[in-house]
Amino acid sequence: MKLADKIMNLRKQKGMSQEELANVFDISRQAVFKWESGEAIPDIEKLKKMAIYFNVSLDVLLDDKKDITYNTSNQSKKIYRDVYVSENVLDFEQADIDHDYINNGKARKDKYDVNQVFKDNLKRFESVTNASQYSKVIYLQPDLLCYFFIDDNNKTLGFVFDDAEQFVCPFENFIDLTITHTASGGFKGTSGENDMHTLTISYYDKDGNANSYDIQVQSAVRIYIFNNVLDKNPNVKVYCAQLRRHTLNNLAEIQNTLNLLKATLANKNLSNLPAIDILAKAEAAKRGQANKQARINKIEEKTAELKKKKRKKWIIIGSIIIIVIVIIGVIANFIPPSETPPNA
Repeated sequence: MKLADKIMNLRKQKGMSQEELANVFDISRQAVFKWESGEAIPDIEKLKKMAIYFNVSLDVLLDDKKDITYNTSNQSKKIYRDVYVSENVLDFEQADIDHDYINNGKARKDKYDVNQVFKDNLKRFESVTNASQYSKVIYLQPDLLCYFFIDDNNKTLGFVFDDAEQFVCPFENFIDLTITHTASGGFKGTSGENDMHTLTISYYDKDGNANSYDIQVQSAVRIYIFNNVLDKNPNVKVYCAQLRRHTLNNLAEIQNTLNLLKATLANKNLSNLPAIDILAKAEAAKRGQANKQARINKIEEKTAELKKKKRKKWIIIGSIIIIVIVIIGVIANFIPPSETPPNA
């Protein structure tokens, strides 16, 4: 029996997918595919680890004359829980923390204190996370109320935004996380260098089929910042630089957390796991969207009121100016022209 067939049989004997075997040996699924199709051969270190992992001798693996029989009766299909994925997509361009500044155009034009902004955001984040039951929370960005969570009680991970869990993945379903950084062009005054960040979590659905969930964030771009403000206040550029730095640090922390989780779960069997209540999550997401829309409506009403007051103010000022001009003209008509004395 060829090595390729032995690897395939040993994998199936454990009821593992190619992706799961790849995770055990910290390689890509494509590498496992090449092993099993005979396109490539594992190096000697991988073969040694394989022999230990599958409890077979290295001699049996390397000797084509020795077979490994695949016993279907011993095959155990891995059981997965539901994965919850909402239809809501994160709007990364508008920061929840500064939502009030989106439409009215103020955006701290005159009082833009970068350090105070971050302090205010952290206070808001602390109040939210203190009310949560998650074991670990990592915010994607310092001004966006969207965060990654680890829930050790329910053995789940995922993302929360719009006041609700929008993605919930059980530990046993998790495959891997990849983060890509690409340029998006940027706005005037920004570099546009690698400021689009896409997090892709690959996972198994309830039936054991591989799937993925994407969430995107963009650093250095905010509607409330770029609303006729950038050229007027140099502190905005400082904020953009801090936003990018904090974003990259937070994304790296999420990556490290999931790498550690993957390593911990590699040889660990989870049991007595609670079911994911899909209906409850969906209802919570609807309420979150409704609350968000209510906030937006309130802001738009406030904005319309401010614009109305502004128009009224300018109408009054314009009317006063016109009245003053008319009065000056009337007074001028009543003042007789000064007589020039004749030349002597």
